[in-house]
Amino acid sequence: MWSDFSTFDHVIGQVSYAAEYTLSGSLVNVRPVSYQATFDTEAVTLEGNTLDAYGGQVGTAIPNAYGFTHVGTVAANTSTFWNPNGYSNYNGDHDCIRIVTR
Repeated sequence: MWSDFSTFDHVIGQVSYAAEYTLSGSLVNVRPVSYQATFDTEAVTLEGNTLDAYGGQVGTAIPNAYGFTHVGTVAANTSTFWNPNGYSNYNGDHDCIRIVTR
């Protein structure tokens, strides 16, 4: 899905971000994770975290669940991916979670 990227009164271009989520008990896999824009971008970083969201709460971060990759500069209309395998986390102490990627 494409989203407009703009200032208050000027559309700069569009950004597309996609991720496929797989949950299996306490194992979270998010792969592939991709990013593309219609304009050059610099210092692109993809991040993932797993939150304990028991009982419909907003959620608090599970210790040691944060992951990231620095992609760097991405040319316009070029897809980039979280290599080699996206975001993954296993935490046997939590069985009701939310996944956050950005």
